[in-house]
Amino acid sequence: MNGVFQVVAMELGESLEETAKREIFEETGLNVEVEHLIGVYSKYSGEFPNGDKAQTITHCFQCKPIGGELTVDGIETLDLKYFPIDQIPKLFTKLHEDALEDWPSKRKGVFR
Repeated sequence: MNGVFQVVAMELGESLEETAKREIFEETGLNVEVEHLIGVYSKYSGEFPNGDKAQTITHCFQCKPIGGELTVDGIETLDLKYFPIDQIPKLFTKLHEDALEDWPSKRKGVFR
């Protein structure tokens, strides 16, 4: 964990949907149903604490919790909260801000 960028690797043979479900469970304790793809975000880059730079490809899905319990593990997850859409705090990257802008617009399959 670097406090800024979430780095996710797919397991061999895993689909994007399976990866999303697994990662959400690992980081939140929630089991989810993937409802649809919100967008694919590929024009963003960042710098890691060690100085490495990377351009990322992020797939953002709308998911619905179907089980589990919110769990903070203190390693990958330091805090978990739900927010009303009009009270979401400022996010730390332009990618997250753009995905959050696309989500309530009900647009699907956005490419940025």
